[in-house]
Amino acid sequence: MPIKILVVEDEPDLKFLIDRRFRKRVRTGELQFLFTENGFEALKQLQTHQDVYVVLADINMPQMDGLSLLRELNERYPLLRTIIISAYSSMQNIRTAMNWGAHDFLPKPVNFEDLEATIDRTIRHVQQLMDEITQRKKVEKQVLQLEKAVENMQLGVTITDLDGKIIYTNPAD
Repeated sequence: MPIKILVVEDEPDLKFLIDRRFRKRVRTGELQFLFTENGFEALKQLQTHQDVYVVLADINMPQMDGLSLLRELNERYPLLRTIIISAYSSMQNIRTAMNWGAHDFLPKPVNFEDLEATIDRTIRHVQQLMDEITQRKKVEKQVLQLEKAVENMQLGVTITDLDGKIIYTNPAD
């Protein structure tokens, strides 16, 4: 299953360049790019494509700019990682983007080697995060199973802390 990346950019040239740069990885099914022209369209896309975990967003766009979108994304989609790409790479914009939760910031004109490395690093970060969540859920499930087993045992069970203080007893005890 391809990794979906949402590109929020109102300049058609960047769409063409991204398609061209990543065409091999798209053809092999490794990556899939979705494109929108503003923040409102991006939020609509994310409702239909809930398996997007990386967003590339420009700052200066019509209707909803990239920084406003960034705020919305962080509130609604905490696992999603956003890379801001902008010609407006003043220190103020960079600081604002990072403070509002951008994973990274790339200046325009885009250096495509840097973009590819940033996307790959972001994907690894998201995959690691997803693996940690999966592992945590697995452990939580095991703990619940153990709790049920102890609760339903016919033998009395008492659990103490290291100082000998009782912290749990099951109903049979």
